[in-house]
Amino acid sequence: MPTHLATMYYGKIPTVIIMSVTGHKTEREFLGYIGIDNSTLSEQMYNYWEQLHSDPETATFELQNKTAN
Repeated sequence: MPTHLATMYYGKIPTVIIMSVTGHKTEREFLGYIGIDNSTLSEQMYNYWEQLHSDPETATFELQNKTAN
């Protein structure tokens, strides 16, 4: 699965399934492959927190991806 397909479906298909298709053994290795680092994850956590506290009943969470270089 090319990188763009892995990033397109990250957050929509369970990570373990994408990892098995791309051949990654660890989630850390996989996240590096698709260009998600700790700062990206921290940003997403902050956004989820803000959304949850603004309207907990309608809060939805979709993972945001950066394109790997």
